[in-house]
Amino acid sequence: MALTLIKIRLIKDLESLQKFLQKKPNATGEERYDYLEEEAMSDILQQRADIVARDDYKDLIAELKRQVLQLYKMVKKDNKYIWPGIENPNLYAYDVTSAYSPGSRQDAVLIFRLSCYSWSETEPAIQYIRGTFSAAR
Repeated sequence: MALTLIKIRLIKDLESLQKFLQKKPNATGEERYDYLEEEAMSDILQQRADIVARDDYKDLIAELKRQVLQLYKMVKKDNKYIWPGIENPNLYAYDVTSAYSPGSRQDAVLIFRLSCYSWSETEPAIQYIRGTFSAAR
């Protein structure tokens, strides 16, 4: 689930950088990094000069979206209760659990407790889950 969030953040950063380059097609490397410093959700791209130097990110974005969908399906298969909690945090926000078995609602509550703050910091990622994955249901 954490990998899904990282990949969604990367998708959003690449989409944002793509829009920046459409507005400013001759942006220098320094301008691109300045933009990322201000706008990026993660620091991944700041460490990948080979990616930032590209002029088009469409293929990379498409591949990441494919991977995210695959991860979504894997998590859903392992525990069908996890994604509803990410999409609607109030669902598990007040639940307390002690014993649990893998794949159970209680398991999802524990996973939710460990990851909800990371997801809540990235509202666009939650929107992505709500929008993109509604078709996968």
